[in-house]
Amino acid sequence: MTPLEEKQIVLNKLLINYYVLENPKAETSFVFLHGWRSEAKVWLPIINSLVSEKIKIYALDLPGFGKSEMPPKTFTLADYAETIAQFIETLKLKNACLVGHSFGGRVAIKLAATRPDLIQKLFLANSAGIRRLSVKRGFSRAGAKIVKPIFKLPPLQPLREKIYRRIGAEDYLVAGKMKETFLKTINEDLTPFLPEIKQKTVIIWGDKDQETPFKDGELMAKEIPHAKLEIIKGAGHYSFIDKPDRFIQVLKEFLNEPA
Repeated sequence: MTPLEEKQIVLNKLLINYYVLENPKAETSFVFLHGWRSEAKVWLPIINSLVSEKIKIYALDLPGFGKSEMPPKTFTLADYAETIAQFIETLKLKNACLVGHSFGGRVAIKLAATRPDLIQKLFLANSAGIRRLSVKRGFSRAGAKIVKPIFKLPPLQPLREKIYRRIGAEDYLVAGKMKETFLKTINEDLTPFLPEIKQKTVIIWGDKDQETPFKDGELMAKEIPHAKLEIIKGAGHYSFIDKPDRFIQVLKEFLNEPA
């Protein structure tokens, strides 16, 4: 296993847990951002394959996830981006490369577009961020709001979980205290921010992804000026878990490319 050191830091008035593999001679830092309902440790298999590379590695538990503190208020995407910005500035990371999966990709997009001085490269894995009101997604969001008041009736409370799952609102169901934060983040469309990303960007996507459609990856590759799209055949939303060898290959090629 990777000799990662677990540390804590106060960012945005919250205690944030993170894991670090420091290489004093390294001039490049990789910052891994996990998806919704996940945590930093999900990246361990990938990080294990990067130990020999001359980079510093950081993986954060985003606010409200893993061992990091729960935000006392509804967090917006800007709040999450500011947290990562403070992390990079406080630790004085140089040549920072963001690796964001799904929700972590949302945060990475927001930060890369608004604080380009902090980010050298961007790696988006099955990233969220495109707001499409498809029939299924629109029904899920509307349905969650419609059925929520019904659950106040005692006889129907046992049906709560089953109904939410059937309308595709499972993330909302299990969000707990993060429900409003969840709604705030998924309702922000990041499409206008894509052309503002000037960093070299790699977008990697599993062609079997059922959570974030492949056409979102195509749109990101089209709108981000210096982006290329890599497709992993047979992989789903967690492309780095489904096909780790291919994912690591693309990530290492990205690491060795000039900025």
